[in-house]
Amino acid sequence: MSKLLYQLINPPISLLLKSPLHWVMSANTLVVEFKGRRSGKTMETPISYHHADNAIHCFTARKGIWWRNLQEGKEVRLLIKGQWKSAIPEVVLDDQEALKASLDAFLRAVPRDAAHSKVRLEQDGSPNNADIQISIGELVLLKFRH
Repeated sequence: MSKLLYQLINPPISLLLKSPLHWVMSANTLVVEFKGRRSGKTMETPISYHHADNAIHCFTARKGIWWRNLQEGKEVRLLIKGQWKSAIPEVVLDDQEALKASLDAFLRAVPRDAAHSKVRLEQDGSPNNADIQISIGELVLLKFRH
């Protein structure tokens, strides 16, 4: 998706997730609230998530820049199912095995994100392994522990 499209759809999604109607999307979409590393300004973005290994796993495009604010591991806030929680982010860029395993599990849990990840789903719903191998070079895994 283009940057402009995200700029248009993210604010209404964030508002929905902050409202009493959050249940429409909050089973697998959360809001990450963080401070800009240069500006110090509080920012937020909605993102799909999946619980795995006692952490919350999210994926985003490497070419985006917002995730770079999380690289220092400073505490962030997550709005999950209508409740704010503090969490420590971990950014995973280069661990190929961790990225492959996490993306496979993530897309099985949140298959609607397969198209965003450029991964085809097989007839049985499993992610295509060859596509995952290619896609992990374009994605960043964000792990949040709270």
